[in-house]
Amino acid sequence: VRNRRRYGRGVTAVNLVDDPIPPSKDSEDDAYEADYDRVECVIHPGMFDSAEKYSNLLAVGSIVWVEGNILCNPSDGKISFWVSDARLMKSSWRPTVVQYVAELLHTGDIDVEEGAQALGINYFEAEKLSRIDDLTRRQWECSKLSMALQTSKSANLAPELLQVLDKYKDLSASWPISSNQEDGGKSQAPAPDETILQASLPGSYWQRKKRPQLEWMAREIANVARAHPEFGKRRLHILDIGGGKGRLANYLAQYLGNSAKVHVIDIAENAIANGAMRAKRLKIDVNFQVGDASTKFWDEHAIDIVVALHACGHLSDVALANAVHHRAGFVICPCCFSSNPRLLIPGTAPGSGRVEDYLGIPSADWSALKLVAEVQGDTALAGSAIHAICSVRAAAVSSKMPTAAVRIKSFPIQYSTRNICLIAEAPSSQPQ
Repeated sequence: VRNRRRYGRGVTAVNLVDDPIPPSKDSEDDAYEADYDRVECVIHPGMFDSAEKYSNLLAVGSIVWVEGNILCNPSDGKISFWVSDARLMKSSWRPTVVQYVAELLHTGDIDVEEGAQALGINYFEAEKLSRIDDLTRRQWECSKLSMALQTSKSANLAPELLQVLDKYKDLSASWPISSNQEDGGKSQAPAPDETILQASLPGSYWQRKKRPQLEWMAREIANVARAHPEFGKRRLHILDIGGGKGRLANYLAQYLGNSAKVHVIDIAENAIANGAMRAKRLKIDVNFQVGDASTKFWDEHAIDIVVALHACGHLSDVALANAVHHRAGFVICPCCFSSNPRLLIPGTAPGSGRVEDYLGIPSADWSALKLVAEVQGDTALAGSAIHAICSVRAAAVSSKMPTAAVRIKSFPIQYSTRNICLIAEAPSSQPQ
């Protein structure tokens, strides 16, 4: 399926091609034009009992078998193919389509054999998927299947971008990604108040994405806090940079209790106001402030730990610079790597403070890595670039805080494809 358009009354038109990547136009194959012309297929509920189902399944990138009738419009000679039967041979990798296939398996509205073939799994795996009643768990499995269905996009990228990625392969190898996805590393803290984590329906974005990330981050931050030499002797200060509405901060404050004081700084006034109101309503002690962490270091308190969940683009570097400034531990999850390109590192001379200079990487290399990190539909390729970016950041921070044990860690990718985090406990000693 190369293209899909929906019309009223349940009618859908899809353009089919023999191959998603046709041969070069210099090909000597005389049948090139005929073989790779698009054929417009019409899915009409009047001709096809399963029209609604296959209108959803036949997304761009899927591979399909169709049977039907060829019709020719006498006025313009245009040929169309009216579908009377169809079978999904391979699903699109897009999560919504994979989730739809899984839902059809669960309800018995698609044959298990067809569902297995479409998802690239065996019959027994498809049966097992169909028996998962918990919607959140089923969608986590769909996230894994979606990534397995993706094909490499490297052929579509400029060779220069791939050369830059290859240039940082050795650096990435020196900063391996560790994972404790199922390590049982649950916090010793009491179970959180469910009013803080927000109730929602099974399978909702909150249940399958946001809440698990908050829980994972809280556990990692708690580990960093407990490793601090002053933990339990005084109240630690934690700074959440770009914390928005305070979802992480409010949960963290309840999670750590009196052992830590959490501060949030964000430029979004409305988000800060909403977060402060929510904290007050829940009787949680969190300090919310409007401010720009990229213009000056936050020095209201000596900070022990800097945190940031999905810090967009250069905001991650601003958070790391704040951690270095305070010689603090940190747990930072980068995101949206091309965002906030104009943010500068605070505490530098006017006209300076470029992130590339702070990290010690050529601007052209930095731009190339960020572009590859944002590639859609190829999680492996994007993940390699994200790993390289995090390795550059880890190396830079380690050079500025040699006694900080910086590491790169990931949480389960079904929560988010932006799942690679930079973590370090507070440095073991002050500089000479």
